[in-house]
Amino acid sequence: MIQRQQNLRGWKGFIVPGPNCTLVSAAITLKALEEFGIQRVSYSSYQAVSGAGIEKLRLLGEQVLLEDRGVELKDRSPIFAYNVIPYIKEEEEKVSRELKKILGTFTDEIDPLEAKINGTCVRVPVKFGHTLCMQVETKEGLDAAEVWRAFKKFNEDQKFYFGDLHSSPKNTITIMNEYDRPQPYLDAELDGGMTICVGRIRALDGYGGKGIQYVALSNNLKKGAAKGAVQTAEFLVRDGYIQKE
Repeated sequence: MIQRQQNLRGWKGFIVPGPNCTLVSAAITLKALEEFGIQRVSYSSYQAVSGAGIEKLRLLGEQVLLEDRGVELKDRSPIFAYNVIPYIKEEEEKVSRELKKILGTFTDEIDPLEAKINGTCVRVPVKFGHTLCMQVETKEGLDAAEVWRAFKKFNEDQKFYFGDLHSSPKNTITIMNEYDRPQPYLDAELDGGMTICVGRIRALDGYGGKGIQYVALSNNLKKGAAKGAVQTAEFLVRDGYIQKE
């Protein structure tokens, strides 16, 4: 794809974009399940305030202090402290568009994934870590045990291709058995903030064994941003796309 980009545009360099930080956990887990044929995806994202920028994160801290001191926040917009904001401008459209491209196929150009993707993006009073509740309808039948197997195989494949990179996690997907995990406060920094934490894997009722649901957590500032970009750069150096000085 890089060579195609260079040939089409006559460039010596290239552009390798990073994904939207919200969809990182969705893209990785769905990629691991693509053998079952992704037909439809519904998700709800619960996104940390840091995803809106450092100033909003500071505002969250200020609002918490004021609220704890009994100061009313109703005239302060947006109010992040002790609140849920059920809309993030253009986020839902962006996630759907990018997710279809990332999971699509590439020949001469990108053919987006044809699955239907619908979601709701919500801002929650969490500092770091985006949590997604995923519901996935597939063409082939699957159950929780098969999802576990697919995730473990995906980990093995990723370790084979990218395990020697300094920024790569021990496991690309960390499966959690506890009924109340993953949680941003406990798990966003796991494995250096570079693993996708997945829990509550279970059947999606009413889909005849062709639906699954799970919760996925990613570190929006590490895997979903700076450290994920570093990992990409390490890959580009290793495979000769970027020359060492």
